[in-house]
Amino acid sequence: MSGAGDLACCVAITANYLAFGRVLAQSLHAVHPGVPIFAAVVERSGSLAGWHEPDMHLVPLEALGVEDLTHQAFIGSAHELTVVAKPLILRHVLAQGFHAAVFLDSDVLVTGDLSPLLATTRAHAITVSPHLLGPLGSADRAARELAIVRAGTFNGGFVGVSARPEAHRFLDWWQARLRTHNRLEPWAGLHHDQRWLDFLPSFFDDVGIVRDPGVNLAYWNLPERGLHRDSRGWRVGDGPCRFFHFSGFDPSEPSRLSRHARGLVLGDATPAVEALMQDYVERLRAAGLGDTRDRPYSFGAFDGGVPIPAVARDLWRTLAPDVAAPLGNPFATGSGTFVAWLQEADPEPGPGRGLSRLWRAIYRQRGDLQQAFADPAGADRDRWRDWVRNFGIHEHRVDARLAEPGEACPA
Repeated sequence: MSGAGDLACCVAITANYLAFGRVLAQSLHAVHPGVPIFAAVVERSGSLAGWHEPDMHLVPLEALGVEDLTHQAFIGSAHELTVVAKPLILRHVLAQGFHAAVFLDSDVLVTGDLSPLLATTRAHAITVSPHLLGPLGSADRAARELAIVRAGTFNGGFVGVSARPEAHRFLDWWQARLRTHNRLEPWAGLHHDQRWLDFLPSFFDDVGIVRDPGVNLAYWNLPERGLHRDSRGWRVGDGPCRFFHFSGFDPSEPSRLSRHARGLVLGDATPAVEALMQDYVERLRAAGLGDTRDRPYSFGAFDGGVPIPAVARDLWRTLAPDVAAPLGNPFATGSGTFVAWLQEADPEPGPGRGLSRLWRAIYRQRGDLQQAFADPAGADRDRWRDWVRNFGIHEHRVDARLAEPGEACPA
């Protein structure tokens, strides 16, 4: 176990995941104290005031050269903008003069020596690890393998690069894809960053694939790999568990390993997994989870403080340039802005004509609403408004201030 003066680790965090980033840094430094960690802070630059993390070098988004940062920050959720930052923080670390860089998701806990993994990263232009290492044998194997088909062969929670031309070519390509196609839409073949990684073996040379069962242990491969602990520490089979990926873990539900794993709770987990989950929660609490978990996402609201609903992000993403340009900064509020445009009655013909553009977009997505309210801006107006206030704002997470035209427009 040693440091790695020619290699650095990087992560991307939002304010409410700061405790996760701290635990990652602490667990890495317990094994490799010489590996620096660069954290891309996925927040507005003004929100960094007061942040001081002795275990991490904080890097604001502006320093990463995000193309069209305002646009990217508006169209994506916190998770999506974190994904956008992945190739950029890797490139930033290489630009600092390091020979190699390893990206780890913030919900990773280092549990053992990473030296073999770091050596592979140094030896290849690009290094990744697959979700699965072989065909599954469990009764639910078909469903589990299909889940990986939808998610992608390689897990995006670990990506390594070295200072080679092929790595830079990969980062350029990955960055371009994530800028325009970074969404969770399995029906369209999209799973944020991961499905793009499927192309690595065919698009790029010098790709290292880590097949160590102790790497990237998580809910999706736990039944085959298992986990136990002995005098040597956390183990997978006869070897060390190098890092555990708590993908989908919510510390407020400490009995549930992942929101992505149906039914896998403490009662179904082995004593070792239960012990590791409890240890992870304790580490998060000691790292300030109680003070950071509820910190608001600074790109999550319009300038007036009204939360941005997902439908507004989708509308901005698809808006024609000649319509978007006059509206200016999508976060701005007041007359002539995007949020004012959202609340204007949509004059275009077709179903839902006369509703505000925001609610018409929701109306046109849902056949049940079209059946229940044939004329929501006319004969069914009162019933429609009742549905919006009593159900719609909750179902679509729309702030009540984004109601019908002329009602409580945020200033």
